[in-house]
Amino acid sequence: MRWSDRALAAMADMAGAVAEATERDGSRAQAALEGVSRLVPFDCAVLCRAEDVSMSVVAAIGYSGSVGAAVAREEYRREQKALGMDTSGLPIRFGDLPDRGRSSFTVTELAWPAGLHDGMGMSLVSAGRVVGHVAVNATRAGTFSDNHRDLLALLNRLLCAAVAGPAQPAPLGRLTRRELQVLELIARGHTNAEIAEALVISASTVRRHVEHVLAKLGVASRTAAAVKAARNGLVG
Repeated sequence: MRWSDRALAAMADMAGAVAEATERDGSRAQAALEGVSRLVPFDCAVLCRAEDVSMSVVAAIGYSGSVGAAVAREEYRREQKALGMDTSGLPIRFGDLPDRGRSSFTVTELAWPAGLHDGMGMSLVSAGRVVGHVAVNATRAGTFSDNHRDLLALLNRLLCAAVAGPAQPAPLGRLTRRELQVLELIARGHTNAEIAEALVISASTVRRHVEHVLAKLGVASRTAAAVKAARNGLVG
């Protein structure tokens, strides 16, 4: 799917905000939720960290009451597993559920009594392990479109970083000399075409180097890579 310039810009801004935020007091998670709000039109949202058999709130926006007790319910976590969310790492909307949610604990016991008639949830999966969960809700049924579902799916890695905290800084030895050169040019704002010209390599080789750099730094965007590289002294 081709994303609009506005959506791509919002994702880049979100990556930068998450990378720059500190872990203290859940500010990284709060920055992530605010980033989601520019892409998905929710009335309230919660970002949770996975515990053994439940969830704990890291950040929340818009709920009138305490959402902590709700997400801590074992039934809430059990339903996510039963729906296969832990293995897919993909969002599920109320309308995607069997009976459109009429037999769902989350919908009938948590959302509807609170006046929330649409919702979408996604398990946050990193390296095959569930690190958290994100849920967005709206008072109007049918709020979340296929496009909103696809956008939320695209944010899984960023939300994992917001919940689990940043990856450990990559030591210089993990990045090759060429990858460090590519990272330096990324940090200066160069495009792939400009990097290819500067280093006299093909565009496909640049794309491969960029993918390796992002993976080694544990980030999901060029903006986040630039911020992390500067913070850890990987670029001048």
